[in-house]
Amino acid sequence: MVFRGFEGINTKPSRPAIEDQQCYILDNFMPLGTSNARTMWGAGPILYTAAAGLSVAYYDFTFLNGTPACLVFLSDGSIIGVNTQTGVATTIAAAGTISNPYVANCANAQFGNQFVIIVANQTNGYFIWDGSVFYKAGTLSPEVAISSGGSGYTSAPTVTAYGGSGSGSAFTATVSNGSVASIVCTNPGSGYTYADDAGLAFTGGGGQTTAVFTCTLTNGVITGTAQVNGGTGYTSTTAVATLGGGGGGANITATVAGGVVTGLTIVSGGKGFVSAPTLVITDANNTGIAVASVPAMPFGIQGSEVECFQSSVWVLNGANVVFSAPASAVNFAAASGGGAFGSTDSYLKSAFSRAFSSSGFLYLLADSSINYISGVNTTASGGSAITTFSNQNVDPQIGTSWSRSVQLFSRSIVFANQFGVHLCAGGSVQKISGPLDGIYLPPGSLGSFEPTSAVASMFGVRVYMLLVPILDLVTNQTAVKLVLFDGEQWFTASQDRVLTQVATQELNSNLVAWGTDGTNIFPLFQTPTTSITKTIQSKLWDGPLLYYRKMSRRLYGAVNYFNEPAGTLSVAVDNGTGQTLVLNSIPLGSLSWTNGSGAPITWTNNSGATITWIAAGIQAFGPIQVAQSGVYLGLTLSTTAADMSVLDITLLEQTYSAGV
Repeated sequence: MVFRGFEGINTKPSRPAIEDQQCYILDNFMPLGTSNARTMWGAGPILYTAAAGLSVAYYDFTFLNGTPACLVFLSDGSIIGVNTQTGVATTIAAAGTISNPYVANCANAQFGNQFVIIVANQTNGYFIWDGSVFYKAGTLSPEVAISSGGSGYTSAPTVTAYGGSGSGSAFTATVSNGSVASIVCTNPGSGYTYADDAGLAFTGGGGQTTAVFTCTLTNGVITGTAQVNGGTGYTSTTAVATLGGGGGGANITATVAGGVVTGLTIVSGGKGFVSAPTLVITDANNTGIAVASVPAMPFGIQGSEVECFQSSVWVLNGANVVFSAPASAVNFAAASGGGAFGSTDSYLKSAFSRAFSSSGFLYLLADSSINYISGVNTTASGGSAITTFSNQNVDPQIGTSWSRSVQLFSRSIVFANQFGVHLCAGGSVQKISGPLDGIYLPPGSLGSFEPTSAVASMFGVRVYMLLVPILDLVTNQTAVKLVLFDGEQWFTASQDRVLTQVATQELNSNLVAWGTDGTNIFPLFQTPTTSITKTIQSKLWDGPLLYYRKMSRRLYGAVNYFNEPAGTLSVAVDNGTGQTLVLNSIPLGSLSWTNGSGAPITWTNNSGATITWIAAGIQAFGPIQVAQSGVYLGLTLSTTAADMSVLDITLLEQTYSAGV
């Protein structure tokens, strides 16, 4: 009986019924090919540790402005940003920002390379982080609209926000070829309302100065104005427009003397204003002055999931979806092309759980179904914009409520639910976890545990992994472990640290899985380790003659060590009746260490156990005499070796009688 195929685990049939080269247990070994089952590595160094009394509620990864970062949502509702290259941690949002931090209650998505969108299922649970500044309801947004860059600037002008209900905001400008090229928010201020749009006034820098006036309201109508700054360079073509405030229809004219706006005349005060609008004073002949404005952050947006698709932000909140206008992360107005819709389809039993874009589609995964959005198109109509799209069902019966089980896997989407792991590709969904049916726990048995997933490149192979409680066949006990899929085969793994969540970081097309134990965050499968036991178990062979008793005679094998120390190596010959012959400490060619005086040196690990060192390379063992009998015979190999591959295990047997 030669065991060298290592074709992944299969727990759906009984152990004697699996294929000859399949494994019944393949734990902490990765099947890389024939004669190449390699031991899996342990966790890497800790990146971040939560402060005393706090725990990691949720975390994910971003890459903004060339800086890779881990977003850490702590149990007190604060958000921490950790540079994954330097380990430097900074506070993004204060405690209490997220009212109920939980893996299924908050999410984030990257809006190009500009912002990170963060959502939470709470009132005004919509936030933006630009890598430096955190924006929320009540602040100005990061989207600065430059209507005119002006001219004649020899240095960066001073930028001051005016208008709206808030205060405390601050901006800096950069100049290129005499014009304002960009404006960055350094403080978003506070106290702004949903109807506010602030204007930006420019002074200094060798250019003209912005004229600034404020206005007062009475019952939603503009009834008065007051000068803050008359500006410079204005002519008889000066015009006044209102920005924000929620109303419209105002008609205001300007009086100019010596290039200065000396007063405004209210021809019509408009109507429907809920806050004082910003008065924007422009002049077609005053091209030396820059003109810019910035809207406030939206109010009333919340959800448990977010995705950026076709240049818009899509937020999922229960059975409802809200989306922003094209090319905007803050404008959800229908007149600008934003919008919302709610599902009334019979196959949506409860709520949408995850949005994921792939191959030109936006997939909306719900608890019991999957839809996709396609054909998104925004057209102008009568001074407004309208966005249309197609919303089609992919599967009316299969979905997931485990939002963090969903991962992009090549051009497909992989997700898990209480009945297994599924792959969505080409408009169809199929279960791919049949080989796990023997260890996958039945529905309702997970309690409050929320499965999470990651995708990583391991030994050059892309792997999907799901952290979920399973029946651990090594111990025959329920345990939280990783089940892994390489696109063809399944295997299981653990780490040398406890795992409560996993997540993926993608950087320059390199996929790395990260884990947390609730306090620390660390990369997975980074360091060869002897502290994890790795186990391979074959089928129970019934051949060559079914129901005939067999007697094992000789055991052979070969392993390939990639580094030292070797750890322990044992092989068990079992017969399926609990009578197991275990061969501990398989003899291999070992290395001895001596000091300068020739005295032997003993190495021990953190537990005080002696370490055996093995020369790197292929080590063969056997023949070893064994004497195990039974109608069925099988093999179990266990090792604590840090980094090695099993090439093969061979058992010579003799059939000697019929029947048991």
